[in-house]
Amino acid sequence: MKRGDFIWGAIMICVVAALVVPASRSVIMSTTMAHPYYMGIIKFAILASMGELFAIRIIAGQWNIPCGMVYRVCFWGFMGFTLTTAVSVYANGVPGSIQSGILYGARFHSPVIRAFWTSVMMNATYGPVIMSAHRISDTYLDLAGGQLRNLLSIKFDTVLATINWHSLVVVVIIRLLTFFWIPAHTITFLLPPEYRVLCAAILGFVLGVLLAFFKRYNATTPVGTLKPETVPVS
Repeated sequence: MKRGDFIWGAIMICVVAALVVPASRSVIMSTTMAHPYYMGIIKFAILASMGELFAIRIIAGQWNIPCGMVYRVCFWGFMGFTLTTAVSVYANGVPGSIQSGILYGARFHSPVIRAFWTSVMMNATYGPVIMSAHRISDTYLDLAGGQLRNLLSIKFDTVLATINWHSLVVVVIIRLLTFFWIPAHTITFLLPPEYRVLCAAILGFVLGVLLAFFKRYNATTPVGTLKPETVPVS
């Protein structure tokens, strides 16, 4: 084991302990209810970043810090911000559509149907947008070598041409959203609101792992020339 393994493990133990220990979990839940946006940003910035680093560790066999890690963490935080809004909008809007007959299932009064439709609608609309936005931002940072001063010199057309859209759409958007995120978010929406924060925290970590994994194995440039710069750590 390397030093990075102990550092990463220690951080994850602290995070898990904070979510499991009743006293700290109660504080996290009450704070999330009082300040949902701030907690959404913090939660995703930490856990999704930890998931991304973990995926790189598995793939590369060592701890590598992606170029522009600070900006990547900021984007994870932005995703947490948008997800906080999306969960509220879909959780409150979809049941109304079911009740009015726009979506099937009103006569069953089933929480499973309500949770399933909420998950389907969110992942069919919000999901592809945020997945694509994440890939675009990552590609920008890769092409810029993680340097903010280089971003302005990179044309948007170059970023779009670098991304393997076939892999992104087929693997990440269609397969991943259909076979993982829709079932996962169905379970999330079945939980009481106060427990969704725990489930969302776990899914934030999983999201970081999956997006980093599929990016490096299935969504590189079509000609395979893009090599994201990383900084090895011991």
